[in-house]
This record gives sequence, structure tokens and C-alpha cells, in this order.
Amino acid sequence: MPEGSPATRFQRLMSEPKTLSSSQPDPARRTDLDALRGVAMILGIIWHALLSFIPTPWPVQDTRQNGIFFIPFAAIHMFRMPLFFLISGFFTMFILKRHGLEGMIRQRVQRILLPLLLALLTIVPVDNLLKREAVMAPMGGNPPD
Repeated sequence: MPEGSPATRFQRLMSEPKTLSSSQPDPARRTDLDALRGVAMILGIIWHALLSFIPTPWPVQDTRQNGIFFIPFAAIHMFRMPLFFLISGFFTMFILKRHGLEGMIRQRVQRILLPLLLALLTIVPVDNLLKREAVMAPMGGNPPD
């Protein structure tokens, strides 16, 4: 194949290690899976909003709850999380093929474990404090029995 042919350039792109700072679009990117993941995220926003309108233990409750809201809530809940796991499996396979096991583990530690640890040290304590205050405030500041 000639040096400047599209097939040669594609092979070179696929053999070069990928970095987060790469300015070239990834020719193997599955934009259909990205779009499906985006739809699932939007459904997650709708699902969480519906929690306020059905009788559930959710911090934000609307005074005009109605059982009819349980229908879209249940419909979304049945497939949204399994869909996330399915998509995650596809993306994990792509990462494993591209970076190998060691590279995949390193990438997952950077993108999942480090933010998780940071959240456990910062966001979770603040969230627990706010939840405790929200539960105690209606009782005049006394903890529930």
C-alpha cells in the first residue's frame, strides 16, 4: 500500500497509543453507543425527578403525589440500569482491546477509583451531614428515636 493511502494512515492511527490529549477524532469511536448512553442519562434525570411525585423515601417530596407517576418510573427503571451495564461492557471491551489488561486497569483506576476516593473523603461526609440535618430539623433538632 502507498504510504499516504487511507488504509495505511488508519493502520498507523490504530497502532499509535491513544492519549487523552489527542486532538484527532478516534476513527473507531462508537458514537451510536455514546448516543445511547446519553439517552439513558437523560432517562435517569427523568427517573430521579419522578421520585418526588410517588410515595418513596426520597428527600424531596411533592405535596401532590399521584400513583400514575409510578408507571413511567417503573418503565424507565426496568431497563435503564441493565442498559448502562451492557454499554459499560462494550466500552470495557474496547478499552481492553486498545490498551491491554494493564492499561485498562490503569485507566479504570484513574477514571473511577481516584474520583471515588476523593468523593468518599469530601462529598459523602457533607452529604451525610446535610441528610442528618434535614431529618432532625422537622423534629426541632432532636435525632429520631
